[in-house]
Amino acid sequence: MNAKLRTWKCADALQSPRWARTIAVGGWAVVAAGLLASPVHAADTEGFFVEASVNTNHLGGTSERQQGDSPDDVFIGENAPGGTVILAYGLTPSFALRAAVSGADHESTEPDVDFHFSSLSIEASYIFRTGSEVRPYLYGGLGIFSLDSTEGSGFISASPNEADYEFETNGPGMDFGGGLYSFIGEHFVFDAGLRFDLISWDKETAEWTLGDGTKVSVNNPVDEDGTAAKLLLGAGWWF
Repeated sequence: MNAKLRTWKCADALQSPRWARTIAVGGWAVVAAGLLASPVHAADTEGFFVEASVNTNHLGGTSERQQGDSPDDVFIGENAPGGTVILAYGLTPSFALRAAVSGADHESTEPDVDFHFSSLSIEASYIFRTGSEVRPYLYGGLGIFSLDSTEGSGFISASPNEADYEFETNGPGMDFGGGLYSFIGEHFVFDAGLRFDLISWDKETAEWTLGDGTKVSVNNPVDEDGTAAKLLLGAGWWF
C-alpha cells in the first residue's frame, strides 16, 4: 500500500481566548492575594510536594494556510485547555527536583479529529525567598513530548466506530519557566506559573485499520523543531 502521511499544521482560526483570559486573571488574583495576605507560618519547601493545575496550552506553528499547502492538510488549533500534575521533592528549602505530566486536547479543522498533546518531564527548580509567604521560583528540565490523533470516518473501515487512521509524532525536548508560590497556611499553596517547551520532533507514525481488521503502518523519521507554551494556575501541598 502506497500510503502518504497527511500534513498537520497549527491554525489561528481555532483560538479560544475566553478561558485563556480566565486563567490569566486567576493567576494575577493568586499573585495579589499572596502579596496582600497577612503573615502565616509557611512550611519549609523541603520534602514531598504534589500539585494539580489547569493550564492553557499554546502550540507554535503555521498560523494560516500557505501557498502550496494541500487541500487535505489538517490545521490544528493553536490554543487549548489542559491540565498538569507535578510531583516534587525539596532537597533543600531552595532546591527541588520535579516530575511533571501535562496534557491538552486541541481541536482541528476536521470535525471528527482532535489532537492530544502530552509531555513527561524531569525538572530542577530553584525557590527564592524561602520562609516567606510569597516565593518566586524558576525551573528547567528535559522531557518527552507527543502529539497524536485518531480519526474514525468509516471511509476505510467496515465499522464507522472503528478507528480508520491514527497519527502520532513524538520527540525529546526541554522545558523551562517560572512562577510564584503563595502560601495559605503551613502547607497549602497556590501556584501561578508560565512554562515554555522547545521540542525536537524526530519520528512520526501513521496506522490505518482496513475493513478486514488488517493494520497498515508507516513510520517516518522527521527533523523538525516545535514550540509550546503554558499559563498554569494550580494548588499544591508541601508535606
